[in-house]
Amino acid sequence: MDKTTHELQPCDIPNLMTADELAARFHCDPMHIYRLAWANRLPSVKIGRLRRFAPAAIAAMIENGGTQNKAG
Repeated sequence: MDKTTHELQPCDIPNLMTADELAARFHCDPMHIYRLAWANRLPSVKIGRLRRFAPAAIAAMIENGGTQNKAG
C-alpha cells in the first residue's frame, strides 16, 4: 500500500511580514497596522499570539482599492 503524505517544504510557506515591517513599508505606526487587522480591514493570519501579514494578500488588497469600511 502506497502512503502519500505531503511534507511541508520551506517553499510552501509564504514569507510573512510582521506589523513593524508592514508599517515601515506604509510609513505608519505599527499600532495602526494592528488596529486595521483587529477590525478585519487588513488581511492577516494568527500564529498563536502572533499576527503576521502575507505580502501577496496585502498586494491583492491594494489592487482592489485598499481597506474597506465594514458596513453596519
